Amino acid sequence: MRRSDTDAVESTFDAPTHTKTARRRFLRLLGAGSAISVAGCSSITGKASKAQVNYRNRPKGDQRCSNCRFYDPPENGDGAGTCSRVEGEIAPDAWCNVYSKG
Repeated sequence: MRRSDTDAVESTFDAPTHTKTARRRFLRLLGAGSAISVAGCSSITGKASKAQVNYRNRPKGDQRCSNCRFYDPPENGDGAGTCSRVEGEIAPDAWCNVYSKG
């Protein structure tokens, strides 16, 4: 679409100038946010690295991986489990920034 076509379409709607500007700014921010969220995940697994989520091997108060909604305990019941959001083995008494009470 040529610039003159775009101007003609926008003038048809008679939206105030500040609304047009706000909409354009919102769309630019939306595009930037999408790029950042994609960049935050590992391209192979779709999960974040431990460094990206500030993973640490100790709980934060009552918050620990074993009571997080994203934690999957090990099948045999002892040892490290996995997380649907973070790569690698996850200790049940660990914590990270994606913690969400389960």
